[in-house]
Amino acid sequence: MKATHDLNHRLDTPCRGYDQAKNHFVIVALILAMIAVLPATAERPGESDPSSIRLRLHGAQTTLYADNVPLSAILQQFRQWDVAVDFMPVPDPRLSVRMESVDTETALANLLEPYDYLLRWQMVSGPVGRLPKLKAIRLVGPAGRQAAESQPYHGSGVDSRITVMPHPEFPNALMIRDELLLRVKPGVQIDEFKRLLDQIDGGVIDGCPLVGVYRVRLRPHTNIPEMVARLRQHAQVDRVEPHWAWRLPTRPAADRPAAHTAAAAATATRHDSPGSRESTGNIATTGRLAILDTGIREDVPWRDALHAVLDFVVNDGPGDDSEGHGTRMAGLAGGFLQPLGIDHGTTWDNTPPDIFSMKIFDANGVAPLFSILQGVEQAIASEASVISLSWGGPQNSRFLEEALIRARQQGVLTLAAAGNEPTAETMYPAASPAVVAVGALQPDGQPWEQSGYGPSILLAAPGFAVGQADPSQDEWFAGTSVATAYAAGIFARFNALHGERSVEENLRRFLDAMTPPSGDKNDDQRFPNAGRLDDAALQRLFAP
Repeated sequence: MKATHDLNHRLDTPCRGYDQAKNHFVIVALILAMIAVLPATAERPGESDPSSIRLRLHGAQTTLYADNVPLSAILQQFRQWDVAVDFMPVPDPRLSVRMESVDTETALANLLEPYDYLLRWQMVSGPVGRLPKLKAIRLVGPAGRQAAESQPYHGSGVDSRITVMPHPEFPNALMIRDELLLRVKPGVQIDEFKRLLDQIDGGVIDGCPLVGVYRVRLRPHTNIPEMVARLRQHAQVDRVEPHWAWRLPTRPAADRPAAHTAAAAATATRHDSPGSRESTGNIATTGRLAILDTGIREDVPWRDALHAVLDFVVNDGPGDDSEGHGTRMAGLAGGFLQPLGIDHGTTWDNTPPDIFSMKIFDANGVAPLFSILQGVEQAIASEASVISLSWGGPQNSRFLEEALIRARQQGVLTLAAAGNEPTAETMYPAASPAVVAVGALQPDGQPWEQSGYGPSILLAAPGFAVGQADPSQDEWFAGTSVATAYAAGIFARFNALHGERSVEENLRRFLDAMTPPSGDKNDDQRFPNAGRLDDAALQRLFAP
């Protein structure tokens, strides 16, 4: 049995295995580790009890305890540590295993003795240095080994199912089970960090250099609030948070507006091909806009017009949108869909910004904080001018706040939805200091009664639209999500038109061009500090 491995790039040298018994390193490692991998004598049908398996991956070492469980169940545990495993063993023997801090390649040599396989490693960057992380295990058939080595790996086989639970102190805030985000203090060395991980029985899954954060996986059923409280007292910890998660906004239960007529629907939906779109304004270059959402459907007409489609749910995944939310947001931001309440006959500009569709929500509508941080980091690296966040929740992550502040310091403005509940309660990330919170307007230009409201909202934009996230049918949708994506697209165009100015100066002029509140008492109470993005504001922004 042989295996090969790579660190970021696959290497051709064979890794150590049982069939290389002459290799003294492996022999010594096996003796010192006192590994026992014994087939179980009894066969018990059905799935094994998850409590009979304990796996921890820490750096290049593995700790594994398994009691009479199928090999497939052990491999499934590797998947839950963010390791892609693209095969299941046939036959599927039951094993009892005792390994404590064993070299991972040696451990896998024991577990996968009958198979040829490849290992893929990555190096996780962070303040303490580069940490090795097993990324993938690939089965290689005897006749297909050479072909498999020459093919790129696409990240299949990772268990991307995220288990979320409410935080006991903040029941409307979600966190990912058995995970936390951790940053150590400056000066902590890599050996000290490893000892810290040993103390909490954790392992690093990934790292975000933008804010110096490590994503740490813990033992199953860890009490996260207690662990966070404990680590906050640790001398080497700078900051620690639960691994927060946000749910996709549900479609608000609101009646279709009276303005939703067949004529309005016809003018609100645009399916121009990229080649037919000619600018009627003076924009020399397009803005760049990052939409962090559910991705983009494969079959919508405007997918090919996007600048890039990225997937932070499945590594190197296609970024496909099974829900439709991100597709609608990209359509609004790019001008392929138009909201109700805007005069679509006015062609002040129809050049779409360069849109980056970044998938951060999984198939269950859950976006982990770490995926959001990755999206913000990529938006900065891609030189975006705007980030659009059409979602929110009650949890305030300081890590996300820091990331958005750093984005703004580097010229990237973030717009976020104020929420679809008629309340002034704080929503994040909209309430973060570096973010422009966006409320929703009805097609008649008045504040939408279900929009979040309050003095922190700086911008109100059209919040009703009709269009095709599914090309087979038109659909009506509404919310502060609509308002945020549309406003983000407009600002991206305006920012590109005035690229010689800073983003702060462009934001000031952008908000100054908005239409002030009407003067109605109730209107002013809902959005007292929010100008309105309407036809008059568009003319002021883009008039020759």
